[in-house]
Amino acid sequence: MIRRASTLLPLRDTRDGLEVLMIRRSAELFGGGWWVFPGGSLEAVDSSALAAKLIKGSCGADLPWISAAVRETAEEVNLFLTDLPVDPSRFGSLSGAALYTELVREGVTIDGSAIGYLSNWVTPEKVKKRFDTRFLVAAVEPDVELTPNVGEVDAVNWVAPDEMLSRSRDEYPIIFPTIKHLELLTKFESAEDVLAYAAGLEVVAVQPTMSKGPNGEVVLTVPGAPGFEDSAVTEGAVE
Repeated sequence: MIRRASTLLPLRDTRDGLEVLMIRRSAELFGGGWWVFPGGSLEAVDSSALAAKLIKGSCGADLPWISAAVRETAEEVNLFLTDLPVDPSRFGSLSGAALYTELVREGVTIDGSAIGYLSNWVTPEKVKKRFDTRFLVAAVEPDVELTPNVGEVDAVNWVAPDEMLSRSRDEYPIIFPTIKHLELLTKFESAEDVLAYAAGLEVVAVQPTMSKGPNGEVVLTVPGAPGFEDSAVTEGAVE
């Protein structure tokens, strides 16, 4: 069975250039120890009337994916993309329907049209735990404060994409789709540029193929997806 999931790439502009928010999953969770972007599986509440009240704009069939991405980001690092500021101390312990309920009660909304749809990745067939994941992007204020949920996240980092790519994979392990999105982000100078790029995309599903290299390493290939090039990764990059 393929689980639907949604991931958000929060972007901010600094004097040194574009940065993206990355989190490290807590060790006891699936993907524990890996550096990833905030996100997780879609839940029933992401398609609910509550979600529709909170997420405004022309979302249509994209509502569950946008809702899941912003909900997971709020749950994991207390980053709220609401039109008005909210107090993280009031909402930081909430999740799922309770989070939606209290945000709607607060009278805030989230502009779904300000969140860009960057890509859709489907886990290779040879992997036991498979996901159909949408990668979304949103611009946030440079000075936004984050409070990690210690049950899900044990570290957070705003980082330039090229800096993350250059770091040691032993110290900062990242998986193939994360690598490819970081590589894509290195082509842009600002969050506005990324959102403009996403607005002009006709997204097609990316399903990497897996094979074994001459030395036994795992080779992942992206078959001609816009914005992504063929790549090979060593064994251990895919669980």
